[in-house]
Amino acid sequence: MVKTKEEGAAFEPYMQGLKDMLTMLDNERKGGMQFYFNELDAEHEAIQFTRSVNPNFDEVLNNNPY
Repeated sequence: MVKTKEEGAAFEPYMQGLKDMLTMLDNERKGGMQFYFNELDAEHEAIQFTRSVNPNFDEVLNNNPY
């Protein structure tokens, strides 16, 4: 991610926003929200769609640590 700094701008609000987003996403994941393909059931519609556009998806998924 690249963020340019405008004249007179401070990075602190931007950085705080990223930290707040990280906290929110961590809480959602701890609450059961699925963020990664390998967390989904094999027949989940997102998996089925991805397989339809990428025949090598299972190979990619099995070789990806996320």
